[in-house]
Amino acid sequence: MKYFAAILFIVSALPLAAQSVDADDEVSRLRAELDAARRQNAQLAADHALACRQIDSLRQEVAALQGAPATVTTGSATARLNQPWQSEVAAGGNYATGNVNAYRVNLGVKAVRETVSDHLALDLAGEYGRNSGQLDAERLLAVANYRHNLADHWYWLANYSFLHDGVSGLDFRSTLGPGAGYYFIKSDAVTLLFEGGPAYVWERNEGGPSTSSIRGRLAQEFNWQFTPTAKLFERCEFLDNLQSTDNWVGTLEGGIETAITKTISLRLSGRYQYNNEPADDRRRGDFTALGALVYKFGENK
Repeated sequence: MKYFAAILFIVSALPLAAQSVDADDEVSRLRAELDAARRQNAQLAADHALACRQIDSLRQEVAALQGAPATVTTGSATARLNQPWQSEVAAGGNYATGNVNAYRVNLGVKAVRETVSDHLALDLAGEYGRNSGQLDAERLLAVANYRHNLADHWYWLANYSFLHDGVSGLDFRSTLGPGAGYYFIKSDAVTLLFEGGPAYVWERNEGGPSTSSIRGRLAQEFNWQFTPTAKLFERCEFLDNLQSTDNWVGTLEGGIETAITKTISLRLSGRYQYNNEPADDRRRGDFTALGALVYKFGENK
């Protein structure tokens, strides 16, 4: 009888022991979930602190931009896109009398239209001068250049130019061709690009017949707005006759431009042009220094 009572006691205690084990497991599980929740809460707090710092930084940048002077932002890409057409007229000259009677004038007109996907530049420039009765300058240049932007700073282009240079003995040189280019740097302050492609050239030197040829065209352009009112510019072009490699020409020009008023700038520049096969009795290289006052229209002023 005594053994029978012990057996009954053990049997009745087994469910209580099982419940105790289940309770211990539940406590362990709840503690694990609590630890996980604490870690998650700590991560959320760190993310929140980082987001607050980023928001503060953005607010400071916005405040700095809102307080920036207008002279810095007028030349920005946004301003250019809001006012796509930008135009300018440049004129300069000098006159001397006495021991030497000399004068020279230069005049240029330029219009540029820039949008998100396209860039169109139209340029017309002329120079004329005499020194002691001798022709000192007689040059007319017309250029039309169209660029269509592609992905990753690439663009394709169509280019046309017409050049007359009486001093160099060039009656005319007309160049037409497509091409492709790449912006190595493209920002509001600095642009650096290279472009190239085939070109068909019609030309005639003084006293000679008209000729035509297929040429390779390479060009490079650099602009640097190093202060809100002053910029450097440089550009060069190389045309090589693919049918006669000795027949090539190159032009390099550059200078500086600084604002005098909101609409008027002073531009000082130099140009060197080289023709490996010039007209008879002409030198291969010519250098010209130019100064002009520039009046600007549109948003770029």
